[in-house]
Amino acid sequence: MGKKKCSLQVPSKDGKSTLYGTAAQLKYVSDNGGWDAFISKITSDAAKVAVEHVFKEMKKAKFTTVKGKKKVS
Repeated sequence: MGKKKCSLQVPSKDGKSTLYGTAAQLKYVSDNGGWDAFISKITSDAAKVAVEHVFKEMKKAKFTTVKGKKKVS
């Protein structure tokens, strides 16, 4: 059985070959501002997805306010 290449791939610096796996990851992160910028973008994107999901679920529940009633603890 032949060796299967990693699904993560980016073009090399010269554009003539393709990088796979760890080399592809390092090149991609480097091209996108380094690890700090990469992690910041990933966490920001994840937070947006989570907030959008929460609001979507809240719309399904059709939350409403009830006037004239006080919260009893």
